Amino acid sequence: MNWLPMAFEKEAAKFKISKLNKSFKIKEEPVHFLLFGWRRGLWDANPSGFKKLFKSIVAEVPRGSCLTMVNRKTVEEMDELLLEIGFKKSDSLSGDSEVDTEGGWSLVDDGFEHARLLLRTGDPIVFHEVEPVFKMGLKYTTAICLGSSGEESMVGSGKDSRVLSTLLILRKLCALYGQELNVVAENHEDQTPQIAMAPISHEGTIIDFVNIPTIVARTLVMSLAYPQIQDALTELVGNVPGSPSIDFIHPGDIGILRQKVTVGALQILIHQKYQERGVLVGYQKHGAMTIADSVEETVELGEADRVIIIYASPYSPPEPGDPSSERDQQLIKIAVPKMPRIGAVANFGGSVENLANKLRSW
Repeated sequence: MNWLPMAFEKEAAKFKISKLNKSFKIKEEPVHFLLFGWRRGLWDANPSGFKKLFKSIVAEVPRGSCLTMVNRKTVEEMDELLLEIGFKKSDSLSGDSEVDTEGGWSLVDDGFEHARLLLRTGDPIVFHEVEPVFKMGLKYTTAICLGSSGEESMVGSGKDSRVLSTLLILRKLCALYGQELNVVAENHEDQTPQIAMAPISHEGTIIDFVNIPTIVARTLVMSLAYPQIQDALTELVGNVPGSPSIDFIHPGDIGILRQKVTVGALQILIHQKYQERGVLVGYQKHGAMTIADSVEETVELGEADRVIIIYASPYSPPEPGDPSSERDQQLIKIAVPKMPRIGAVANFGGSVENLANKLRSW
């Protein structure tokens, strides 16, 4: 779900400003986030999607910050998934000694070891299973409430009922422990936002609801209007690790915050930053998306705007002796004789995915 990273942007934005404008200094205290729920159909099938979400949340926060997750997945399930996508057990981090370290993880990737992921197995709609999160002594800033928590699929009304229950629990716990939370939640029924009761925050008791059926409806209308677009998107952006993905990047990441640049210059910057593996699609300004179709067009992007790109991470072939490597080689040997045009790649070393990409380019 692309809306999840944006839900944490408000808290992270001030740290981005601090880094870009050296004359503006703030005390960089750790910030802590809550995520209630788990997307079984999305993150179990494509764990790298969760890794991308975590990186987008903690990219600009100070050292010692953490994301605390509460869902019904077992410790064994989460351990296996996190190890698969590059997380490692983290016993301690300087600057956050007050944090209960049980279930602490950090991301091995360069630039992301400053933040932690804390796991708590529990049902977000059970009071005594959520309360331990508040007993850890962390001051949370933002909470995200999902309708699913690792269980099998359920109807929209059932998910909304879970969200409403979680909100009531958060309201009670925030009052007990003197916390103020900004809350973002999803809803499937139009009446849900009308009856929701949120914890008290600096902005009152307003909850930012994301209407899932509206997103689905717009996608359906687009698919009906352009019947071939789904096939094209599936071919271009897939769930296979290493395949291209769409990214919304901050203009400060490429040094153009509040700077007038041409679309052509923007494409060159992306080309260089992403080592010739990034392609400019357009930009999001004041909430509206514009396709970059003219290299001479001039654009100036602010703090809340985003650059839209398609990026493919470099492919890392399996190590020799890896079962997946041997399996891929066997599949290539089977496939090559049946395709007379590719006799030249009979000795091609790599994965089936690489072979398929080679065929497409021919």
